[in-house]
Amino acid sequence: MEKRQKFSFKVVLVLTVIGYILGCVITYFTPPAKEFGVAIFTNVISFVGAGLGLLLGIVTELNKTMRYVGMSGDKTKVKTTDGKEDKQYFNSRFITESELKTDKRFKFHLWQDLKRCNSEGIVIRAELKNRQLLVNMYKPIHTLVIGTTGSGKTQGFVIPTIQILSETASKPSMVIADPKGELYLRNKVKLENSNYDVKVVDLREPNNSDRWNPLDRAFDNFQRANNLLKEVKVYKDVSPSKLPNVQIIKGSTYYNEWYEFEGVAYPSKEALNNDIKALKDKLTSEAYEDIQDICAQLCPPTGQDPQWAQGAQDFIRGTLLAMLEDSLYPELKLTKDKFIFYNLYKITMFRDPDSDAPVKTLQNYFRGRPKNSECVDLANGVINNATNTMRGYMGHVATALNMFSDLGISYLTSGTDIDFNGFTDKPTALFIIIPDEKDSRYPLANIYITQLYKILIDKASKNKPSLELDRTVYFILDEFGNLPKIEKIKPFITAGRSRRLFLMLIVQDYNQLTSRYGENDAQTIKNNCNIQIFIGTKDIKTKEEFSKNCGNKTLIQTNTSESRSSDIKSGRQTSTSEQILSTALIPPEELDHLKEGEVIVNMFKEFSLRSTFTFAHKNPYYNLTPAKEEYRPGHSLDKDKVSYDIQERNKLVFKNNDDDDDDDDFANFMKKFKK
Repeated sequence: MEKRQKFSFKVVLVLTVIGYILGCVITYFTPPAKEFGVAIFTNVISFVGAGLGLLLGIVTELNKTMRYVGMSGDKTKVKTTDGKEDKQYFNSRFITESELKTDKRFKFHLWQDLKRCNSEGIVIRAELKNRQLLVNMYKPIHTLVIGTTGSGKTQGFVIPTIQILSETASKPSMVIADPKGELYLRNKVKLENSNYDVKVVDLREPNNSDRWNPLDRAFDNFQRANNLLKEVKVYKDVSPSKLPNVQIIKGSTYYNEWYEFEGVAYPSKEALNNDIKALKDKLTSEAYEDIQDICAQLCPPTGQDPQWAQGAQDFIRGTLLAMLEDSLYPELKLTKDKFIFYNLYKITMFRDPDSDAPVKTLQNYFRGRPKNSECVDLANGVINNATNTMRGYMGHVATALNMFSDLGISYLTSGTDIDFNGFTDKPTALFIIIPDEKDSRYPLANIYITQLYKILIDKASKNKPSLELDRTVYFILDEFGNLPKIEKIKPFITAGRSRRLFLMLIVQDYNQLTSRYGENDAQTIKNNCNIQIFIGTKDIKTKEEFSKNCGNKTLIQTNTSESRSSDIKSGRQTSTSEQILSTALIPPEELDHLKEGEVIVNMFKEFSLRSTFTFAHKNPYYNLTPAKEEYRPGHSLDKDKVSYDIQERNKLVFKNNDDDDDDDDFANFMKKFKK
């Protein structure tokens, strides 16, 4: 606790002596002293000087003491009811230039030193000053950037962040949402020169893009779940203790024959089968969860009647699960290259020419499946409903899957060219180019972002004992507020931090976040983004909330009043009063007048920072050389090769296509291929 300012007698004594000396000097130079030899040290003028010095000292000390009304340094203090001093106001402030350069928390570097920086973070300053680029970073954490259209967020934050992170020695991987393709164009050369593997998923020009089929992961997990026995190795006449890299189960007795599965030696089939069954359930659940997540992004239940969208979502999910079931039977030839959105679209849109039974083929597709088949229940609620109700559901299905009528998008999702397992083995930058003029493709961008996040979390979970990725990954999501709602954003935020996965979410204002995610989820996102960077917005509520988060500063307001008496002899009377005020460190009105490149950074458990990001095109340190327009051969979907015909499938399954009541045919068909 800071001490109260005390009355200083030393100051009074010093001022008294000074006044006395001045009086003596004045006495010495006055005519009476020179002509008549007046005693200098005992003259009345000397004593008057001493008296004035004494008076000045007393007034000064009393004023200093009286001004202490609980305020010491930058904190105002009061007393509680039990007599203890307490703080009335916390005095917020901005981080100083000196702190930025000396405090290790703010990771200060010159541009030329970044190549030796093994501990990157969120860029909070990139200022060109005296021909030097001054860079500050803060420990990696989820970040929310507020910048409306035209505020300079691309030139002032996104491009500097990409350039600086790629210059560091640690070279984190990045996933970059690129609404216009500008970020890819301006950063590809720099990233490749910094030894990054640059990938692009181009939703604007899908025929020239790297391919990515989000359904591959579900297919692989489902196939493995049903073929785990193929991974078992049988050993005879050899002890597991003699084999390296084989884990022995403690307390088990091994006989002449034992089994190895996933590096573990099992003494009996019973012990082996228990673990295989558990793993099969886990892999199947993961496959179903991926399908569910994809369908939730394609057809989110929104609007005043969400049951229509929910029914459509269920039907899409049921169709995908039915396709997975078909993949277990080789005669049906539903291979991995056919488990694609193109076939999903074809199947769900199939209509028979008979107007009285337009979905007869679809009904047969789901008929006769196992009793525990989830796909049957999901689909029957649509295709076995009343005609008008069925058509209502199918209208929502058509809207959700309409983008896959574009053969370019169907090609883009017909396979996977990107090795996601190596995403953190080497520096990787993945650009997802999202055409802002084609918002119908936004759900696919969300599916990509969601799935990659899940892939990386799974990879981190297998990296024991740290349970984190070997390389930090930043998701730099420009125009995050324009993307459809990511249904699992809350668990992603929670799970990502401890696994070295960090989000940089760029929105136009808080209201955009609330309208997309709702009040509760938007608040969760804001609360978990422990760095918030204000670039500019016209939204009043956003400015008020951000200003409030930056805190208040304490001011002393001095008020002087003057009164004049009717009595001329009395003259004027002046009185002065002081008032302690608490005001915003940066008022909402001031946020409207930030200079070009000036931003306000609010960090959890830190003072706020008035920072500068020199615009990228004005910074000679950045390499913004446009990527050369390389020839990228166009590709098209080989429809004959990848098509899956459910009419032909139904003919194979049912002996008599006209025998609508014979469900035993499908059961017999399954028994034929049962392993």
